[in-house]
Amino acid sequence: MEFDIGKWLGRILYEPGYYSDLCQYVKSDEHLNSHLESRTIFSFEDGEKKISDLNPEFKKHLVDGLASSVVSAVDTLSTQMIVVAVTLTEGIMSEFLESLFCKKPERMHDFLAHGNVRGVIPMSIILESDSKQEIIAKLAKICSAKAMEGKFEKSISRIESLSNSHLGHEIKNKLIELARKRNQIIHEAKMLGIEESDVKQAYDLMYSFLRWLGIAAVKNGVPVYDPGGLVK
Repeated sequence: MEFDIGKWLGRILYEPGYYSDLCQYVKSDEHLNSHLESRTIFSFEDGEKKISDLNPEFKKHLVDGLASSVVSAVDTLSTQMIVVAVTLTEGIMSEFLESLFCKKPERMHDFLAHGNVRGVIPMSIILESDSKQEIIAKLAKICSAKAMEGKFEKSISRIESLSNSHLGHEIKNKLIELARKRNQIIHEAKMLGIEESDVKQAYDLMYSFLRWLGIAAVKNGVPVYDPGGLVK
């Protein structure tokens, strides 16, 4: 199994790009007002009418209210971009581990446990598989999920240990903080006042982390798909 750097790099580059385009549109009063004024409203007296055809005072009142709603929606999207960032990061970590275990199956030993016995392979997997490689691939998926269990920082530490690679403290601490914010958003329903710059920093951080994982993969002999040359 190869570590698909290209797939993840595409998400890291495009997701914040789409978001930034939307933010720039919303920040432009000219573009936003033009769009809002093209909308229609319905009244019992006049039927359907474009906002642009209303009297100036009422038009301004409606446009200001709608613009405020759009800005609030973008604020909500900004917090969700942090959730997406951490979700993608966890997906990247899982795929890295799975590809590492396929290349180095002996490193799955501690994650294949039955009671106090380690290195145990379920008989069902053996019976349902047609080859050694298929068995390893199935076990790698199981062990990858187990290695990702628990706190986010523990998963990062396991990756460091399993890949014999050290992630710098700055990147590691920023990733842990990002995961903490994600948890606050999801589990505590917090609106953290995420700015466009915060989203950019989050995805720049993911870029650096993906590159580190790519280098760790190559170091361990894991096949990588890297059409953008991120680690070359």
